Amino acid sequence: MDAPPVRYAKTADGFGLAYIVRGQGIPFVFLPLAVNHVRLSWEISSAGSWLTAASERFHLVHFDNRGQGLSTRGLCKDFRLATTSVTLRLS
Repeated sequence: MDAPPVRYAKTADGFGLAYIVRGQGIPFVFLPLAVNHVRLSWEISSAGSWLTAASERFHLVHFDNRGQGLSTRGLCKDFRLATTSVTLRLS
């Protein structure tokens, strides 16, 4: 199955985070793996099958971490784990 369109959210410090939303129902946020790429995850047969099945039952939200996949590359010089939390507002 083809990946849904990639969208971007902007963090307070200006980084773009890539995310995909698909399906309806109860929201289900699929947390990124150690290394993640939202579009390629849908194209890998095992992961893509799982994501497709999840999106048929839930309102699936799948995103890339900072600096990974299709999100903005590079991190600020004073990068700390505490600065990685984000709030995505979905319409």
